[in-house]
Parts: sequence; C-alpha cells; structure tokens
Amino acid sequence: MFSKVAGQLDRLIDAGMTQEQVHVFRSIFGNPDMELEHDGIVTFNGSVVAPTVQAGRWAVAQHNWDYNPLSSAAPSKGGKMAVVICREAADWQGNGTTGKSDITVYLPVTLGDDPNVVSGDVISFYEAKDGILVSPGNGDSRIGTIRQDINGDKGPKGWGVMDGAKNSKENGGSDLDLATNKRFLRQWASASGNKAVGGADTDSVTVGSHSGGSVDSAVAIATHGAGTSGATSGHFPDHTHNVDNTSTVAAGTGTPQGVASLNHTGNMVSTPTPNTHTHTTPALSHTVTGSSALSHGAVTVDTVPLYIEVGFLERLNNSRTGLGL
Repeated sequence: MFSKVAGQLDRLIDAGMTQEQVHVFRSIFGNPDMELEHDGIVTFNGSVVAPTVQAGRWAVAQHNWDYNPLSSAAPSKGGKMAVVICREAADWQGNGTTGKSDITVYLPVTLGDDPNVVSGDVISFYEAKDGILVSPGNGDSRIGTIRQDINGDKGPKGWGVMDGAKNSKENGGSDLDLATNKRFLRQWASASGNKAVGGADTDSVTVGSHSGGSVDSAVAIATHGAGTSGATSGHFPDHTHNVDNTSTVAAGTGTPQGVASLNHTGNMVSTPTPNTHTHTTPALSHTVTGSSALSHGAVTVDTVPLYIEVGFLERLNNSRTGLGL
C-alpha cells in the first residue's frame, strides 16, 4: 500500500476498531519504507511517479564519446567505463535541449568492445540506483578491428575505408593503405611483425642457360681410318685391270700379272687370272659446327590470384581523446 492512502485506515475506528488496532494496520500497510513483494501481475492504469522509478529518457550527445575521466585508455584497452556529454531531450528526435545543462552519461559495453557515439546522436538513458546516468547498447567492435563490407561506401560512423585517408591517424585510424597498394591481409607469425608489408603484383623470373658441355663447341665426327680389303673380301664397284702381254714388271712398280697367250691371229688363247691384290679406302673426316647452348632472359610472371574487390573497414578511435578534440 502507499502512504497517501494510509489515512483511509482511520475509517476503521468509525467501524468500531480501537486506535491501537488501526495503528497496527497502518504500520503494516502504510509503511513507505517496507519492501513489497508480489508474485502476480501488477497493472497500473495511470502513470507511476517516484524518485528512483522512471521510464527511459532521451539525450543528445554534445561531443563524441570519451574515455572515463579517471582513465587514460579506451575500455577495450583496460580503461574504465567510457562517458559522453549530453543534454536531455524531450523526445526521440532530440528536440527540447535548448537551455538544458550538460549531463554526463556513462556507456557500459561488452568486454573487449568500445563505445561508438558521436556528436548529435540521440541516445536513451536511465538513472541507476546510485544516481549515475547510464546508456547501455552503444558498444561496437574494439578500436583497430578490421571487417569486410560489400556496400561500396566509406563505412558507417566510427569506421573508415582502409585507403590511408579515411583511416588516417588524424581520423583516429592506423593510416594503413590497402586500397592503393591492393594488399592482401596475412596473419603475422609473431606480434613483432604486426603491420609488416611485403609481396608484389608481378615478379621477374630468370630462366638459366641450358648447359651442353662439349656440345656447346664445334662437334667433330670421328675420322674413318684407311683400310685394305683382302683378295676375296670386300665389295667394290665394277672395275677393270689392264693386263699387258708381258710378265715383266719393273721392280717396285706393281704386282706381276699372268701373261695372256696369243694365237696366230693375235687373239688370246685363255683369260689371264690377276694375282692376289688389295684395294685401299682413303681416310674420311667429317666436321659438324654449331652450338646447342640456349639462354633465356627474364620473364614477367603475374603473381596475383583471381579476386573480387570489397571494402575493408577499420574501426576508428573516434573518441574525443583519440581525435584530440
């Protein structure tokens, strides 16, 4: 029960109850400091007004979110709960801030995340039991997070395309340029290699000469040495032996041959048979000139695999401290 209706209990005196009995009822049902517990549904047909019970309220951020006044780091880096300076508004569109004083609203986020509220944002907030104004639900990925996006734009608030401009240090980014250099992302092997770059769009490959050894110079085919055939060995083209009619041969000039016998008409009586003799084949030499050495110059090889282009967005440090505001 509520204290304002406790006076209705005096009607019990008129009904015959003693004042002491009514006092007991009033201390039980009209004590504003007593904790009430109800397991069923409580329906209120009118508004509920109390110092610590209220509906959500609206506020307009006057600046970007900022580090906690007692901390020098963002929440994701171990800093305390971040804050934002606001002015309370009359509605969700941010109207009615004229003449209002600045209020500090705290921004609780999930562990490892950072807030993402910029000047002009309309946020809802509540008053906690200790009187602190709190606005949950304004967390985003931690500063430095990279994500891929296919919308083809510069990214939402707090994010910047990694082109070295929208994610520049002045905008709270890393200044890494993936757009101009068209770099692929690669996991470092150790933290000391973080943000190291490498690779190339093309590469020059040199194919070495083919070494042929002695083939690189003139090639000689072995000489066919001279040889002789026996009297009955070897095959030679048809040829003739001139035989004279004398068996006398000058010393050292040849092999004596059989002499033909002639009859009275001058014709040979029989065919003379040549003595055993030899035929000599002269030596032959063949020479082949040329070179088998092949040399190839540098060849340009495209090292970029097939790809499709999307946006790489970086979570910026868009706090007042990060932007130096």
